[in-house]
Amino acid sequence: MKRSIFFMVMIICFVAMIFVVIQFTIQGPQIAAKNAELNSVKADVEKAKTENAELAEKKKRVGTKEYIEQMAREKLGLVKKNEIIFFDVDK
Repeated sequence: MKRSIFFMVMIICFVAMIFVVIQFTIQGPQIAAKNAELNSVKADVEKAKTENAELAEKKKRVGTKEYIEQMAREKLGLVKKNEIIFFDVDK
C-alpha cells in the first residue's frame, strides 16, 4: 500500500515536471516576441518625447517677431523696405 502511494506521488510529480517544462518551452518564444514588441514601443515613446520637445520649443518661437520675419523671408520672399538683394547668377 505504501509503495503504491509512493509511486502515485512520483508519477504525479513527474507529470507536473513535464507540464512545467512544456509550458516554458511554449512560452519562451512568446515572451521573446513580447519583449521585442516592448522595446519597439519604448523606442517609439522616446521618439515621440523628442518630437514633443522640439515642437514645444518651436511653439515658443512661433509668435515672436523674429520668427515671423524669418518665415516671411524664406516662404514668401519678402524683404524690408530699402533693402538691397543680390542674386548669385552662378547658381
